[in-house]
Amino acid sequence: MISIDVTGVNPLLEGQEIIAARTALAIAAAAEAIAENARGRLNPGGNLADNILVETGDTETLVRAQTPYAVYVEFGTSRMEARPFLTPAIEDLRGRLGEILP
Repeated sequence: MISIDVTGVNPLLEGQEIIAARTALAIAAAAEAIAENARGRLNPGGNLADNILVETGDTETLVRAQTPYAVYVEFGTSRMEARPFLTPAIEDLRGRLGEILP
């Protein structure tokens, strides 16, 4: 019978867990910054601004506007000019991620 003894695996696995935890924190921080920036582009205290939420799951983090008309405000309609709030928030923060991330 052949036996193989592997040492040093536990620190490697611990390192992966640390990286995963830091990545999750960084993603959550970026999502919160995007949501806050988007809220700031809308009427303060308005229904749309109050319903921009960050939802964190096991494998994804979403910045979501929880109103049925958010898409019409963001992209406009044939009768209403677009008043983007989420896309500019993402673009604004794209170049500043290093300042935001922990």
